[in-house]
Amino acid sequence: MAELRDTVREFADRQVDVLTLTDLASKGLKIKQSQVKHVISWDLPNIHTYIQRVGRIANTNGICSVFVNRMQSYSIIYDIKMLFKYSKQNIPTFLDIIVNSDEI
Repeated sequence: MAELRDTVREFADRQVDVLTLTDLASKGLKIKQSQVKHVISWDLPNIHTYIQRVGRIANTNGICSVFVNRMQSYSIIYDIKMLFKYSKQNIPTFLDIIVNSDEI
């Protein structure tokens, strides 16, 4: 735990540029949102976690990248497509293709 605390402090002090965390480790960390410029989700979480991750980075005008493929749950991919639709954003073509594919 001390190693995590030290690493987060180094990130907060801008001694390191990249911080890699699991979802569990990221809970309750005290990092200023303005310090986070890009969040990369290696997994596609449930819709509530997805909204939380995207919302946090959106508040800083940062970037959120999520890896998506056909092997993931149809329901989460569909939910993300609907989030784009309801927020009146362009639905990425690849997301439309995956949701409308018979292969899932």
